[in-house]
Amino acid sequence: MATPLALSVLLLAGIAVANGGRIVGGQPAPIERYPSIVQVDALNVFTGTWSQSCGANILTSRHVLSAAHCFDGSLYEPSRRRIRAGTADRNFGGSIVYVEREFIHPSYGQLGLDGDICVVRLLTALVFSPVIQQGTIVAQGTQVPDNMPVVHAGWGATSQGGPASSVLLDTTIYTVNNDLCLFGLSRIAVANGGRIVGGQPAPIERYPSIVQVDALNVFTSTWSQSCGANILTSRYVLSAAHCFDGFLYEPSRRRIRAGTADRNFGGSIVYVEREFNHPSYGQLGMDGDICVVRLSTALVYSPVIQQGTIIAQGTQVPDNVPVVHAGWGATSVGILCIYITGELL
Repeated sequence: MATPLALSVLLLAGIAVANGGRIVGGQPAPIERYPSIVQVDALNVFTGTWSQSCGANILTSRHVLSAAHCFDGSLYEPSRRRIRAGTADRNFGGSIVYVEREFIHPSYGQLGLDGDICVVRLLTALVFSPVIQQGTIVAQGTQVPDNMPVVHAGWGATSQGGPASSVLLDTTIYTVNNDLCLFGLSRIAVANGGRIVGGQPAPIERYPSIVQVDALNVFTSTWSQSCGANILTSRYVLSAAHCFDGFLYEPSRRRIRAGTADRNFGGSIVYVEREFNHPSYGQLGMDGDICVVRLSTALVYSPVIQQGTIIAQGTQVPDNVPVVHAGWGATSVGILCIYITGELL
């Protein structure tokens, strides 16, 4: 049953990614076992090199099914994507076919990663063989039973936070009822990389230690709020390490906006001097995703700019205690909810 369900597994994987979950590990698998699976290669415009970035399934000799986010973004062009078929080795062997254009689901980008799916038309036809085959599409309306073993295959990480596998991997997972899945995820959404959304407007006077982290778009030279932080001292704030990391990151491309509840407007602007990312960041998924940021000049305290309270080391937070989550996050989401009181600044 593994091969007929390969396409279904791709769709299930899309749901997992939308909720922030990741399937890692597995065992090496020959491409003959999954001849409908292909690699999506992306061209790095800065280095001029190609590398596998996503996966896809063959629908016809001229069309494959993939995730919409793999064919989107400010640097995306069809000429910067290609398909590698007929090989289990990442970035090596097989047949290369370039992309002509993508057809992204019309709901993509409207509700989180719902609709993160697209059909891709190839410039030339794939040549079918024992290692390149059309996938099987289940009939519309088919119900997949609960607790059914299905196969997830691809070139994903071999461990949590680890590098992508150099060979095709497969692993067996079990289907879960949608209602049960939503109930379980709603309770552990943050741990699984989910997002807390919604809330009600809140004055900055209620949370004067919260500040915005602005990022400079190097292509448009415009600043925009991208993350949040909390004031530790007049020269230091606490934020997430991923907000001060990445290929285009430099301290001069980040600044802090304090003393305002309005996103991208008002308050006091202070630029970043440097960041101190947690030493474990990047080693185990998003564990250690925290950093202390030193500012180039001191914040001036006022009723709307105040130092946050730091609880004592070793403090245990009791179960079922109400806590507040505040920030400039999304006001709606496609699927997840969470049982935490939220405020929207």
